[in-house]
Amino acid sequence: MYPRRAPLAVISADIESNPENYNENKELKPVWQLAFTELPLHEGMQVYFTRNVDKSRDFVNGMRATIRSWDASVQALEVRTATGHDVQVFRWTDKDLGNKVYFPVRAEYASTIIKFAGAELPHVTLWLDKPHVPGAAYTGMSRVAYGRDLLIGGNLTKDHFTPAT
Repeated sequence: MYPRRAPLAVISADIESNPENYNENKELKPVWQLAFTELPLHEGMQVYFTRNVDKSRDFVNGMRATIRSWDASVQALEVRTATGHDVQVFRWTDKDLGNKVYFPVRAEYASTIIKFAGAELPHVTLWLDKPHVPGAAYTGMSRVAYGRDLLIGGNLTKDHFTPAT
């Protein structure tokens, strides 16, 4: 997305956003096999937080933020949240993933349906590539307020619209 600009930095970002961390059944591999997402940072780039760190400043899972700068002296990403809070993002020790240390952010431009559960988005392009996933179609489609803001792609059958039980 930023082919003509050198990144501010490249960070070790959210582990669960790295597609290489999933096996052929789309399950997370064992902790010792997990790798970080190498994320180049650019001023103005949109990211989402992936962990709940500081609710008082809206540093919570799913909050969108805009990159303002990289502070190399303290190794911190400086962002402004969608709610107007200025936040410094430091490395996070994830006790649920074997104490791996990484920055709890992921790129904003694409993600899985699961990562957007509960989000309200201005537009969704939904690609349903796996049939028989309970609730996936509903979750993806219900992220927008109006049908005109939704684009569904792929070779779809009724099996892509499996209800949640």
